[in-house]
Amino acid sequence: MLFRTHLALAILLAIIIFPYLHEKIIFLFILFIATLLPDLDLHFFHRKFLHSFTFCLLLTFFLTLASWNIALPFLIGYSLHLLADSFTPQGIKPFWPLQWKIKGKLKTGSFKETVLFYIILLCILIFSILLFVK
Repeated sequence: MLFRTHLALAILLAIIIFPYLHEKIIFLFILFIATLLPDLDLHFFHRKFLHSFTFCLLLTFFLTLASWNIALPFLIGYSLHLLADSFTPQGIKPFWPLQWKIKGKLKTGSFKETVLFYIILLCILIFSILLFVK
């Protein structure tokens, strides 16, 4: 998935859970960073260790030692990215180094992803209105 689709998904999730958050700024900041973090491997071993729940859970474990307020949004954001990428033909190896792969048919940058992106934007608009109308 493209950067914009990952970010839009994170924004949509953030809007949905926003009323239930206690440490809103910290939670949202870490959620957004974690959502984009797996693509740091973009030009070097793309979709290997960083695109796995192996890495996600390992780092989440160490973050819980610091603070659950950091670990939880990290786990959610990172998992959201992995879930989204699991729908692409390249897929992910969720428990790297195991070779088992999850993949779908939604090509990165395709017309279908663009349509999905605009549907997510529409959902963001709707949920934002509902959030602020209350």
